[in-house]
Amino acid sequence: MGRLDIRLDKKHLGTDLELGVVADVLQIKDFQGKFPEAPFEQEVVIPAGATGFRRVNVPPGTYRIEARLPSGEVMSKTQEVSDNTAEVPVVFEPAASPHEWLSWQRLAGNVPSEKEYEEFLKDIAGKISKAAKSKDVRIDISPTVIGWAAGHLRQLHVRVKALLEGTSAAPTAGDDPAEADATAEPTTADFELLQANPSDGTALWSTLGSHAAWTEWRRSASPYPGCSFVRRDDRALSLWQVTQSDYQKSIVGTLRGMLPLRCLAAMRRGDGVDVILLPIPWAFEPDPDKTPVTIEVLREAGASAAGRTTVMVQDPSLGGLLMYLNSNKIGSASTVLAEASQTGLINSLLADKRNPLAACAAGYVAIAGLADSNREQWTQWLGLLSQFAWLPDGNVIQAAYLLKTARSKSELDEALTSLKKAYGKGIPFFIAGVQHLQQGLYSFSEKDAEARQMYESVTNVALKVDANQVFTLLRLPSEQN
Repeated sequence: MGRLDIRLDKKHLGTDLELGVVADVLQIKDFQGKFPEAPFEQEVVIPAGATGFRRVNVPPGTYRIEARLPSGEVMSKTQEVSDNTAEVPVVFEPAASPHEWLSWQRLAGNVPSEKEYEEFLKDIAGKISKAAKSKDVRIDISPTVIGWAAGHLRQLHVRVKALLEGTSAAPTAGDDPAEADATAEPTTADFELLQANPSDGTALWSTLGSHAAWTEWRRSASPYPGCSFVRRDDRALSLWQVTQSDYQKSIVGTLRGMLPLRCLAAMRRGDGVDVILLPIPWAFEPDPDKTPVTIEVLREAGASAAGRTTVMVQDPSLGGLLMYLNSNKIGSASTVLAEASQTGLINSLLADKRNPLAACAAGYVAIAGLADSNREQWTQWLGLLSQFAWLPDGNVIQAAYLLKTARSKSELDEALTSLKKAYGKGIPFFIAGVQHLQQGLYSFSEKDAEARQMYESVTNVALKVDANQVFTLLRLPSEQN
């Protein structure tokens, strides 16, 4: 057997992604150079970063290895493998990020690379030259000019991307970041972290039900303790890197025991606000020997009403899964989940209460591609997920599973109970949780008055979420609009 050592060389991530990128290994020739009757084929997950590799044992022959990045970019290599003891390295090198601090965002596809624009401009230049030659006119555009233009075009892309994707109307006067700074309320910050009481989850539904309710709540809200953040800027891009620097400061005593405070990140959007339910604490009992996980909040076009906001978690184990979820590539996310499950990662996240939020991300992927073939495993996972008094997503996943697999009325009753418990714990951390909760409550709303009331409350919030996200982000425009 031969051996392929595959990895994605991605610099400046800060930490290597153990399960970063999905790759296909396909045999196209055997050792004799012929097409094999039963070609070797395997889907694997390779690491992304500066070190590490995924080893794949293969029969001698020629192989095509294809890496499908979360950004949508597909990279491929062809490699011959002989029947000896030497490992054959296969290293993919994606285009560099515009800045080192945008490496995670580039891998996820949230920001474009200058190389993409260079290729775009080269194509345009080629067409111009071809058209000119047909009229006996020579036009040459140098690579230097193309590279310079690519950098400026990337900046332009950032400014207009949100309008192209989600807004058909022309920008108004309030869409200019400088003008927004001049007209916004003095008390509204570009970015702030606020705390919400974890023992009164139902209050969040009304707090985030309207801009007026949010404004009233904001008057007496306190800063979230134990977190620090830094801001980085690149013209129309702003990135906040949030780190949970002192975990113990975010734990408070309640009637339900010691619970972590909910962390709400608030950002101006025109004369309204974006509110993100940050996935904190990402590690419930952080390892003192490891660097705390960083959560990145990327904002396009400053405080403009047209800019896009995205949230990424720099998790070395499940960061790849989150990136694929962010780009709605459920198939690739499921591949990462399958590999993580084989290594026992999901069980370890739950068994020692190390990271239930990461386990919930895996749970939503599992629900999306549910195969009811391992009820014992699901029973174990759901029992562990639902034990956290501060985590609505655990009960949502439990209810979603029961609604898909129920074999009796008692299981349906259990699903309804889980939905009501989830509602009582507050707004889910994940967009998928809001959607499953809304759909689940609707299915019982005709016969259960309490479920109907909860459904209406959830729907009011669900209408304000940005569905193209992993984590729950609400846009609360001013009622004046």
